[in-house]
Amino acid sequence: MIASGLISCSKREILELEKQDMLQKRKHANLTTTEGLVEFRKIIAQATGKAEEETDVIRYGYQLMDDIDWLLKECGYKIIKK
Repeated sequence: MIASGLISCSKREILELEKQDMLQKRKHANLTTTEGLVEFRKIIAQATGKAEEETDVIRYGYQLMDDIDWLLKECGYKIIKK
């Protein structure tokens, strides 16, 4: 998201803006620290009445690392253990 020019939004914006409105303003709710993502899931869980496990987005941060071998190979690179 950062590479696409988005910046973090405030807690207030998370609660007040729809996702599409945030994206139009070039902002994203999940551009924060791990602690911020824990707070984000609490905020969203409370606002929606869902369990925190349902609103957790931390697990998506690992997707890039899960695919890194493939991604690097596609770009002509590889990982070498030293």
